[in-house]
Amino acid sequence: MLSQPAVPWPDTDPADELVNASDLSASDTRIKVEACAGGFHPYGAADIELVAAFAAERVIAILDDMSQASTVWSWVRSSAFFDSLPVAANTRLIVPTSSSKSDSATTTRELAAVLGRR
Repeated sequence: MLSQPAVPWPDTDPADELVNASDLSASDTRIKVEACAGGFHPYGAADIELVAAFAAERVIAILDDMSQASTVWSWVRSSAFFDSLPVAANTRLIVPTSSSKSDSATTTRELAAVLGRR
């Protein structure tokens, strides 16, 4: 997310309702292993590599053009991924429909539009 002075991020965080792809928390998807306090998340290591590349690409784009509008970028797993989770997930409209749980999509939205200021 890029927040510029013209359209700042609100004081009351709207991420859960307006930005996040679903209502899941990290604790909802953790696989618990007997005698292990932490557990693990499926795809965790693979996802972090994709997220790091996704974030780096956007940071470089901002450095190339510091005058970009306030923007929300999202990398979202497919509907099949959410359907395969062991807990119910209330997904939002940005979740792409796919029969493959390995699919995902990226989206770019202006923060003003996300906040309903347009």
